[in-house]
Amino acid sequence: MRAVTCGWTLEENIKHNLYYYRAETGYSDHLYIGTYSDKSIRAIVKISNIIEADLLPNGTLQIHSNINPISIEQKKKKKYNRCCCIS
Repeated sequence: MRAVTCGWTLEENIKHNLYYYRAETGYSDHLYIGTYSDKSIRAIVKISNIIEADLLPNGTLQIHSNINPISIEQKKKKKYNRCCCIS
């Protein structure tokens, strides 16, 4: 498990089952993330996919890599660089 900071995005992360961050941050192999906000872990979630993509000016995602096949639901979650889709 890896603890990740959320700050002001915590509610959005939980609502959309998505944690996103810049690809430059790097990635280490793990199955769960703990979302950290306001001095404590607020949720522990299982990672279902890791997607690296850029959000293009026309609103579409240019996908560079993914761990598992990307579901229709995951394609609707338009964020940038790298995201962990959580279940």
